Amino acid sequence: MTFEKINQLLKINTTVKMITADNAPLVIGFLFKSFKQEQDNLISNSIIERDLVSNLTDYL
Repeated sequence: MTFEKINQLLKINTTVKMITADNAPLVIGFLFKSFKQEQDNLISNSIIERDLVSNLTDYL
């Protein structure tokens, strides 16, 4: 990967922008809690939208 490619990613890639934003710890913490953190010995890879919205409301 070249310097130019990395520089371009840092400027235009939505995912990179999200994880480098000021609120990244909040976003990453919520996503980790929602999708990766073990809950009742299960790791969730999917979630219903209304449940995700409810979880976000509770998290905030």
